[in-house]
Formats: sequence, structure tokens, C-alpha cells
Amino acid sequence: MKSLIPDYIKHPLLPLTITVIGAGGTGSMFLQHLARIVYSYQSLFARRIVVVVVDGDTVTAGNVGRQCYGENEVFHNKAQLIVGRINRFYGFEWLARPKHFEAETPETINTMKEEMCSNIMVTCVDNLQARRDVYEFIKICRKGFKHEYYPYFWIDIGNTKTTGNVVVESANMEWPSALDVYADNYVDHGDDEPSCSLAMALNKQDLFINSQCALVAAKWLWECLSNSNIEPHMDWRGAFINLETFNIKKLKVYATEKGDNNEQQVVKPRRQRNRTKVRADAAQKGKDNNRPAGRRRQRNQG
Repeated sequence: MKSLIPDYIKHPLLPLTITVIGAGGTGSMFLQHLARIVYSYQSLFARRIVVVVVDGDTVTAGNVGRQCYGENEVFHNKAQLIVGRINRFYGFEWLARPKHFEAETPETINTMKEEMCSNIMVTCVDNLQARRDVYEFIKICRKGFKHEYYPYFWIDIGNTKTTGNVVVESANMEWPSALDVYADNYVDHGDDEPSCSLAMALNKQDLFINSQCALVAAKWLWECLSNSNIEPHMDWRGAFINLETFNIKKLKVYATEKGDNNEQQVVKPRRQRNRTKVRADAAQKGKDNNRPAGRRRQRNQG
């Protein structure tokens, strides 16, 4: 089962916009991969990519070591720190929004639409309510924006202590959101309070679960953007990660009722012949017709 990528995403002459909400444990790791993706993609296709990073939190002592921040960056805003670092390193012009995601009134929603809405929305937040708010915001943006600001994809990354998931939602490709499909067992931290030390943070989350989830999300994004086939398509839209069993299970794309650009390929299993049964049937048939079993030729005795 494969789904065609929207024309705007694969068009080389149109600008591409990406918004990352959350620059903490997973977000800071993902942004490092995203910088490599943008640099490589712009080198290959000469297409401009605009990235906006949204986070209102500041670095604490418990973030150092588990997130991509140092001791000299404590008490500074995460979005501004990591955007400034990446811009200096790669020569980009990424934008930082040092504020929390709060879409409460129509006025704030209109302002946020102009500042944060992009073709690819990425959430690296640590609670379920924030995901719901972002998803409602994305649905609002799809009614009023087109082209370079229309949210074609929503990449949501979440994790617990040793497990995580990456789920990609797309209304154009008729991929449901994780909130709709996995509402009963969807990953949620359950505790979004800041940790006072690195030891407390490591008791809540494994040291490498954030980087593993960020890597899987970056892998999907790179495949989506760098797909240069005549008909670019994707046959997976996320994955489930388990560090205890070292298992990564892809979330495959399935057919939908209205999927005009989704074609389900059904492969019929090859029929297995029971050779022992075939020989037994042939032998029985030879006895019933008074002839040698298996149609064996008789040699002339003359």
C-alpha cells in the first residue's frame, strides 16, 4: 500500500515551511537532525526551507546532559538558544518564537496562524492536552490557508520512559491522527513538571529514548522530502519504538474508502501443493482404471 505525496511538497520551485513545537528532550534532538536534512535537501534541490521553532521554556540544570544544552545556557530560552546555534553553524535564517503554544482566543489564533502555521507541523511536547490543542489549531489552519502555509503533515513524537511513537497525520492523504486511532493507549508522559536534577530526569525517561524517537521522525521526513521518483509515495507513516526489546515497528499505510491516490496492492498467496497427496491420488486412480500408477510407461518385453 502506497500513498502519493502531495504536489506542493514535491514541487521544487515553491518554498517549504516547517514548524517545530517544543525544543526540549525530543525537540532539541530532532532539530539537530532537521538541520542536517535542510542543509542536504537545499544542496540537492536548491529549494528554500523556512523553519520556525516554538518553545517558551528556559533551560534548567536538569536539562543539561539529557537535552542539547550546556551549563552556561541555564535560564536562557530553549528556542532562541538552539535556533541561534544552528543558524551560526549552517548559515540558516531559522526563526525562534520564545512563547508557549496557547490558542485560546480568536485574536491569539489569528496571530499564531501567521507566525506558526507551516506545511509540516512537528510536535515534541510532553503532555496529551498540548497535542490536542495543536491538532485543533492545525484543523483551523487548514480552513484558511493554502500553498506555503497549509499544514499538509503533522508529525507527532511522544515517549514514556523506554517506549515511544512517531505518528504522521495528513488530511490530504487521509491518514488519521494518533489522537483518533490510539486514543486509549496513546503515549503520554503524565508528568510535565520540570526535573530539579539530571538524576530525577533519568528516573522518568531513559537517556536515549528521546534521541531514538527523534531519529525515526527525521528518517521519515527525509524519505518524504528526498523521494525523487516519478510518482513520489510513502508506504509508512510512523513507527513504535521499544528500547527494552530493541524493537522498531513501522506504522504501515492502509487503504481508505475515499483514497483516490491510495492503491491497495493485494498479493494472493501462492498455492502450496501437497505432493504426497498428489502421488497418493495418482496411485489410487491407476488402480481404479487398471493401469500403472502415475502414468508410467511400460517397457516392451519382446
